[in-house]
Amino acid sequence: MAVSFAEQIKRVTDKDNYSVNQAFCDWSEIKILQLKRREDRLDDTYKNFENISLRFRKHVLKKFGNWNLADLTAQDLIKHWEPLKDENGYATETIRKLCSYVKSIQIFARDAGKCQITHDLTQLSASYVFKAKERRPAIPFTELPWLFQKLEQSIRGYGVSYNVFFSVTIYIMPPGRNCMH
Repeated sequence: MAVSFAEQIKRVTDKDNYSVNQAFCDWSEIKILQLKRREDRLDDTYKNFENISLRFRKHVLKKFGNWNLADLTAQDLIKHWEPLKDENGYATETIRKLCSYVKSIQIFARDAGKCQITHDLTQLSASYVFKAKERRPAIPFTELPWLFQKLEQSIRGYGVSYNVFFSVTIYIMPPGRNCMH
């Protein structure tokens, strides 16, 4: 695998003419090699990577693909991504992910010696205001005994769900703790 990585890094010799598209392709190849090492979740990971590729191609490569990576600025990306903001002016999850991909690709290109980058894009997400993440509603830990008592007293019309809920709850409880008290 190290030999394969070294070959990928040696491919580009002209450091002054390294396009955004080339950077994405090289970064993608490395990512795919890394994914192949993790065979346990390969199908889900490939689907996720396909989504990354589609998003990046649509919102970055379509406009900036032929640009030299060293010429790409945060201002260019911010201006281009302006329509992706929601109706309240908050940056969307797409923008958050694109910032992460651009940062990762730029760091890859710099560390691999493929491009002497003059514009720092690693802090691109700092230019956006993101909506605070909403936490999903959950029962407070102190009310769990009450919930378990109500479940024990209830009619077990959904036996499978009931049994799964209790088996998962018992599984995650630390040893020596009784979830009913």
